[in-house]
Amino acid sequence: MNKPLLAVACVLLGLSLSAQSTLHVSPSGSGDGSSWNSSSSLTNALHQAKAGDQIWLQEGTYPTSSDDNRNIYFDVPDGVQLLGGFTGREKNASSRNPKDHKTILSGEIGRKERSDNAFTVVRIADGSKETMLDGLIISGAYANGHGPTADPSRAGGGLLVTVSKPELSCTPTLINCTLSDNFARDGGGAYVDGRAGVAKPSFVNCTFRQNSADIDGGAIYNDGRRRGEASPSFVDCTFENNEANYGGAIFNQATKGVSNPRLSSCHFRENHAYVRGATIYNLAHQGENRPVLVDCVFEELSDKANDSNSLARGN
Repeated sequence: MNKPLLAVACVLLGLSLSAQSTLHVSPSGSGDGSSWNSSSSLTNALHQAKAGDQIWLQEGTYPTSSDDNRNIYFDVPDGVQLLGGFTGREKNASSRNPKDHKTILSGEIGRKERSDNAFTVVRIADGSKETMLDGLIISGAYANGHGPTADPSRAGGGLLVTVSKPELSCTPTLINCTLSDNFARDGGGAYVDGRAGVAKPSFVNCTFRQNSADIDGGAIYNDGRRRGEASPSFVDCTFENNEANYGGAIFNQATKGVSNPRLSSCHFRENHAYVRGATIYNLAHQGENRPVLVDCVFEELSDKANDSNSLARGN
């Protein structure tokens, strides 16, 4: 490459790098997000953000809607990182402390009762592994609707990971996140929808606590139907006090598809199933269902119908 072309390439690279930005967000923000003094709302930041951007969230609670609309959720663009735990004074991400400065994405809207809460709190569609949530609490969803399979009105109360079209993939990363007190008909805490595509989110040091499903997958429902795949990975995660009819913690659906989640150094405590599979229930009619568990710990398992049946497999 000659020198003029090299100079042009460097300028273009510089422009590309400079285009990536940090958006500052606070619960009462109404600015453009360019600084803490001009913090934006989370909704506006998500609309502005593009791949490579970071959204810094000041501690506090962020309801999905200000007008009691249950259908609104936080839609995370591909390649965008949401980082919680800031006080609103930090100049770099390494100074934040999510443990002491809790950042809550909440479905609690309207009256102080769950019946009018948001159906789903967070949705990630077609996100790459660079799409990241770090240091966030996701809670208060109530997905009690009767829409089609994997519709946000009924699935993935806290989090819906999905592919928008056949053969696409969704592989986001969640680190140091807590999904708690969410309800859905399927997948109270989260629903991983890989139907006709591939959904492989990664959960690292995450907690699923007190989530419930009216049907299947109290903490998480992995759906690999339509010859798709739903195979998330979990490292150092905790599943505690989740409940459902089948799969108090995890329901793996691989009918005519694949669901092979991998769990390493995870802890299961006091999860409950009203029918079968207090911890995990696998369903793989004409499909492949081979979850891998390495160095996991199980405590006080309970099936309401059969206390000895903590891990179960369907036909």
